[in-house]
Amino acid sequence: PPAVAGRELASWGSRVGALLLDLLIQTGVVIVLGLVFALPAVLLFGADGGAATAVGVVISIIGGLLFLAVALLWQPYFMNREGERNGQTLGKQIVDITVVRDEGERMDLGWAFVRQILVIQGIPWVLNGFAAIFLIPIGTLALLLDYLWPLWDDENRCVHDMIVKTHVVRA
Repeated sequence: PPAVAGRELASWGSRVGALLLDLLIQTGVVIVLGLVFALPAVLLFGADGGAATAVGVVISIIGGLLFLAVALLWQPYFMNREGERNGQTLGKQIVDITVVRDEGERMDLGWAFVRQILVIQGIPWVLNGFAAIFLIPIGTLALLLDYLWPLWDDENRCVHDMIVKTHVVRA
């Protein structure tokens, strides 16, 4: 593909490293935001009796919504950046790798959304929903297979890269 010509493909280790760094950063963001939103509830309602239970429920709901929002928006937001950081999350930036579209187009918000939400997260989620009646985490297994795929692929691509026509290369 034109966008990959002459560029070094990212190793599996650098891809996993970027993923783990992104997860750590995202977790930190969720914790900080959770504290910012939960602290007023604790201060207003205290920590005793029924109010404490209500506060716990509110904190759980807020935490879950924050985690979901960060998980869904993190990758598309950062992948859409302009200039040399286009195609990079913060984790990818730290390990010096970037996602490129096969034909050389910039990674825009639409493609970043399709890559992350519909393919990387959406397919496993749907598969887990269908497989729940059999108590088999097919979606989780599919996600694991997706992330292991570069170990035997000649172009170090995950299945999701093949679906959305991207490569991960050294920045």
